Amino acid sequence: MVGGLARHFGVLVHLTLLEGWRTRFMVLAVLAMGSGLLVAGFAGELAIAEAREVRVAILGSWLRLCAVLLITLFAVNSQMREMHDKQLEMFLALPRQRGIHLVGRVLGQGAVALLLAVLFVVPLVGSVPVGQVALWGFSLWVEQWIVAIFGLMSVLVLRQVPLAVTATCGFYWLARSLEALQLVGQGPIMPVHSPFLVFVNSIIVTLNYLIPALHRFTRAEWLMYGSGTWEDFRFIAAQGVAACLLLTGMALFDFARRRI
Repeated sequence: MVGGLARHFGVLVHLTLLEGWRTRFMVLAVLAMGSGLLVAGFAGELAIAEAREVRVAILGSWLRLCAVLLITLFAVNSQMREMHDKQLEMFLALPRQRGIHLVGRVLGQGAVALLLAVLFVVPLVGSVPVGQVALWGFSLWVEQWIVAIFGLMSVLVLRQVPLAVTATCGFYWLARSLEALQLVGQGPIMPVHSPFLVFVNSIIVTLNYLIPALHRFTRAEWLMYGSGTWEDFRFIAAQGVAACLLLTGMALFDFARRRI
C-alpha cells in the first residue's frame, strides 16, 4: 500500500517536473533571473551609499515577484492542461482515490517551487551570508508552494485560466497586505465607533487567522542586514505547514464532490 502510493506520487512529481522542462518554464526563470541581475546591478551603481544593500534588496524583491508570478502561471496552466487533455480522467480511472491524485499534484508543484527557489538563490550567494541566503531561499520555496496550491484549487473551482490567475494574485496581494490594512483600520484618525469600520476590522482580524502572513516571508532586510533569525525560520515552517494543509484540504473537498 505504502509502496504503491509512493510510486504514484513519484510518477506525478516526475510528470510535473517534465512538464516544466517541456514548457520552457525554467527558460523563463533564467531570463527573469538575468533581467533581475541587470536591474539590480544598475541600481547598485547609481546608489550613493550602501550599494551592496540596495543591489541585493532590489534583486531579492525582483526574484520574489518573478517566482510568485511564474509558479502561479505554471500551476494554473498545468492543471488546466491536464483537464483539457483528458489526462485527469485517465488518472481518475485508475483504482485509486481522487485525493491521492490531487496530493500528488500538490507534491509536484512543491518540487517545481523548490527547483525555482534553488535557482533564484544562486545570484545571492557571495553577496549575502550563507545562513541568510538559506533562510531566504527556504522562505521563497514555502511561499511559492502556498501560492501554487491556491492556484490548483482556483482552477478546480473556477475552471478558467484568467479567473484562476486573478484569484491567485488577489490571494497573494491580500496575504501580503493584511497587516497594513489592519494598521490603517486601527489608525488614530479613524472613527472608532463607526459600525462599518468595526465590521471591516472584524473581517480583517478573521482573515488573519485563515490567511498566511506572507508579509513576514522572504524579507529583503534579511539580505540587506542579515536580520533573519531561527524564530523567522520556525514561523515560516509553521505557517507553511498550516497553510499547505488547509489549502490542500479545501481543494480535496471540492475535488471529491465534483463530477469529473
